[in-house]
Amino acid sequence: MANLCTGEGRFSYAFLTKPAEGMNGGAAKFRSKFLIPKEDTKTKTAIDNAIAEAIERGKKDKWNGKAPKKFRNFPIQDGDGVREFDGEPFGEECHGHWVLSCSANEEHKPVGYKQVGNKAVPVEPSEVYSGMYGKVLISFYPYSASGNNGIACSLNGYLKTRDGDAFSDSAPATAADFGLEADADFEDLGDL
Repeated sequence: MANLCTGEGRFSYAFLTKPAEGMNGGAAKFRSKFLIPKEDTKTKTAIDNAIAEAIERGKKDKWNGKAPKKFRNFPIQDGDGVREFDGEPFGEECHGHWVLSCSANEEHKPVGYKQVGNKAVPVEPSEVYSGMYGKVLISFYPYSASGNNGIACSLNGYLKTRDGDAFSDSAPATAADFGLEADADFEDLGDL
């Protein structure tokens, strides 16, 4: 299971400094959606090849010699399509992108850096948000648990390459930091 470093993309639902609870009471994980521009065919091809390798490992190690006809979750989706879990269209920020779902367990916190010139230095948690640009260091693995089979994407590290406009999903994370729920219309705390 080799690490793959993507080209530059954009982070959405970036829970990279504190783990977020999973859906339906799932385990808390560090997680992010990573938006890969469709023009970046090099990254997409590398991801497709890594997923194909993970499927072959799964056939051998997890699925009794053959891949399932349908995977429960698939780590990459078309941002111009609909979300796998609810059939709703992806948000506008996802259009023209591949949407990669990656995560890490609490005990495997991904290491974060920011690019300063041609150097990577540790990134401060306050500099990490949904909408920033960067790269992810990922790997893919097959799983079989409780009758669910799939390919998962492990988030091993990330690099912030530059700032971008914050996505609206940044507000709920900020509100949660204050122990509050975010108002759906909440956009900005302004200067405190």
